Amino acid sequence: MKRRKKLKVPPSAMVVILLLAGFGTGYTTKDYGRTRPQPLPPSAQVAEGAISVCFTPNKQCQAQILQEIDQAKTSIFVQAYSFTDKHIARALASAAGRGVAVKVLLDKSNRNDNRSAKSILIQSGLPLRFDAPSGIAHNKIMIIDAAKVISGSYNFSAAAYTRNTENLLIINSSTLAKDYIQNWQTRWDLSQ
Repeated sequence: MKRRKKLKVPPSAMVVILLLAGFGTGYTTKDYGRTRPQPLPPSAQVAEGAISVCFTPNKQCQAQILQEIDQAKTSIFVQAYSFTDKHIARALASAAGRGVAVKVLLDKSNRNDNRSAKSILIQSGLPLRFDAPSGIAHNKIMIIDAAKVISGSYNFSAAAYTRNTENLLIINSSTLAKDYIQNWQTRWDLSQ
């Protein structure tokens, strides 16, 4: 009997598979070799066509983020590790000027980073806190109008759209956005 090779699925691909499968039953890896089914907590069912994806390096992802910010009507909650993109900072300030509730949570490394676009946020009077867990606050998300989540490896930085290879997901799901808002609020409450 001939043995078949076991297909190895990288963890990043598994996340996309779980999203597309609707979060039924997932797999966790322990020791990167043995996988076993683990029930996932109830979460969002993402409808077909509700997810768009973008890859860099190019400026298309930045343009998509700017468009989503410009279309926001009620709220934008941001969590960011690297935040050096001044265009995104200005778009957030502009959204706040239109009456959109904008709050930004940055990794503590932005506090003393001269490249950070935090000064634009501060000058605009946007609520801003620094997340300081024992490690790093490596989130890169925006939650828009409690209905849309922007996430992925894409930092809100110039390097993300000019030279890095990054991915960006825009997910239209108020159920998923609710989960993200709960996590965002927990981190906000623990931050300074």
